[in-house]
Amino acid sequence: ETVSLAEALDITGVEVHGTEIDGRVIDGRERVRLEVQYDAYRDVKDINLAVCIRRSDGVACCTARTRFAGLRIDLPLGRGRVSVDFEAPALATGSYFAEAELLDSTDTLALKSGPSRSDWFMVRGRGRVCDHEAGVFEPVTHWHRPTPMGVPVSDVETPAPHAF
Repeated sequence: ETVSLAEALDITGVEVHGTEIDGRVIDGRERVRLEVQYDAYRDVKDINLAVCIRRSDGVACCTARTRFAGLRIDLPLGRGRVSVDFEAPALATGSYFAEAELLDSTDTLALKSGPSRSDWFMVRGRGRVCDHEAGVFEPVTHWHRPTPMGVPVSDVETPAPHAF
């Protein structure tokens, strides 16, 4: 009897790891690792994994997909994990959760009825508060002082990047 892909594996956990400031508060200026744990009941070849960090109101803040990274996923029989690092995702201060979803080889068909979620985690970003209008991330920016028209921006002293 052939076992379908959906029956051949389960996501058993989604964990978020980062530089903790205190308890479950993660420093949003440092690397964040999402770890997806799975059980494979047989060898599973050529599938894709999608992960997403969502803000407390459900807005997707950042995503990663193995297909876009050119990574082919083959899961051997047994328990294992796949992880992805987000280099300083610059998330705004607030509450978040992570999702993971296993997809077929075409990266279009979910192998399970819904994604698996992590526990809630807090991020401390640069800002003091985050609300639904604060945006989903805080990009690294370089502001330039006002310059008269006709004067190149490069000729004006540029302040250091905004410090965290």
